[in-house]
Amino acid sequence: MSSGTWSARAQRARERAVFGARVALDVLLIATGCAGAWLVALWAIGALVVYDSPAGEPIVTGGQPESQLSEVYAFDDLPRVIEGAVSCPRIELIEYAGTSVRFLPPARVAAPFRERIVELERVVRETSLLFYGRAPSALLIAASYDCRPVTGNRQRLSEHALGNALDITAFRFDADPATGEAAFDVRVDRHWNASGDALVERHARFLHALTQALIARNVFRTLLGPAHPDHQDHFHFDMAPHHYIEL
Repeated sequence: MSSGTWSARAQRARERAVFGARVALDVLLIATGCAGAWLVALWAIGALVVYDSPAGEPIVTGGQPESQLSEVYAFDDLPRVIEGAVSCPRIELIEYAGTSVRFLPPARVAAPFRERIVELERVVRETSLLFYGRAPSALLIAASYDCRPVTGNRQRLSEHALGNALDITAFRFDADPATGEAAFDVRVDRHWNASGDALVERHARFLHALTQALIARNVFRTLLGPAHPDHQDHFHFDMAPHHYIEL
């Protein structure tokens, strides 16, 4: 066999090897991309929560069951199921009126939940400074402690019945003498989906940034808002023994 023929065959062999390697790499990249998309899809599904089952117990679809939450909270083992007449456990309640931001009216909550609303106040202040250059003067509280069942489910105690929840309708900003800006309220019902006017769009961005910061810092386990049919005009935050976000 001549040296020229041998060189030509060797060249073709190298080309086939390179082509095969490229095909293998492409297949590997496609498989990796599909696997990544599959994992992302699983994560997204795992984040979905259906609140009430036919038996009245919360169901976490693909997420963390109550026994495998990433942190332990004081009220995780308290019973929520109602058998017969509504009866709420004896809970030591405190009133929290806020420190740098007033709570109007003061929130009546259980002592373990106070730590959560102190952090809420901190996040509200930080987010407000980013969007408005100042903190709000007050959080308008719609509900805190209330001995009652879950709305629409009389078989389960509300977290409000444990002093373990807080409802907020608005964030109040007083007039600013330094800038001449008039007083205004940022309302959940009016501004969550607001658009058009630059100011109301800023209010909408503030509300969304606030809830995203609360989620990122894991301040609450449950965050409900206008996307939930029973919370169209307020935010509901609580520390139930499961994760549930519907804003």
